[in-house]
Amino acid sequence: MQVSKTLRYVFDQVVPLRSRNAIRLALKRHPFEYRLRWPDLSLFGLSKNDIVFDVGANVGDFVDCVLAHQPWAVVHAFEPIPAAFQCLSSRFKEYQGIYCRNIALGSTRHEGRLNVSRYQQASSFLENGQLLDEEVYGIDFTVGETKRVSVDTVTEYSDTNHIDRIKLLKLDVQGYEIEVLKGAEPILRRIDYIYAEGQFQELYKDGPLYSDIFEFLNQRNFKLERMTSFRADDNGKLMECDMIFRNGEALGNA
Repeated sequence: MQVSKTLRYVFDQVVPLRSRNAIRLALKRHPFEYRLRWPDLSLFGLSKNDIVFDVGANVGDFVDCVLAHQPWAVVHAFEPIPAAFQCLSSRFKEYQGIYCRNIALGSTRHEGRLNVSRYQQASSFLENGQLLDEEVYGIDFTVGETKRVSVDTVTEYSDTNHIDRIKLLKLDVQGYEIEVLKGAEPILRRIDYIYAEGQFQELYKDGPLYSDIFEFLNQRNFKLERMTSFRADDNGKLMECDMIFRNGEALGNA
């Protein structure tokens, strides 16, 4: 047991973190739960140096899952809540090519007011809808505080950082999906896949439903590839799901 611990310590000290992930993946020793949590990541065929935008990264669980599928991906992770961002940046500080940004993304560059939920992952620029006010799943979704945060756009951030192509744009932005997509519109042709939540009920006031996101992207030649991870409310009524869109122009009809 002691020899095993010693070898693991030496391995961790000598081999760079990305290489360790690659070796574990090749040996099928990478923590399996990371691949199971977002199995649809296998759909995108991530290759070395492919760029992923994780918008609404929270503490970095999705980033970990991306690296479990492709240890050499380049990830730009955006998280505006300071407490969550601190966990995110600490978690990936050893990685080169993982860029953690303490900002939100939207349709324009500005400073916005973010409603920070007591259930942090439900924080939004929008007010809670009736379903969240009723504490679906018994979770307290009330707003604990409001913070002013910096907002950039996908387009301006990409141009500033000389990013020519985005393999995957993942959105976990609690009703702010259309705003982020508007900010990406000038470079949508340079994005291969979009992975976003779609709502069947109004979780956030004036937030888009799944059909609004579908219409916006379908009109811009993005094809709905899959709807997955369906979630229902306490009465069994569909509440939300994940939606995967493919850029028809960039990837052809295959």
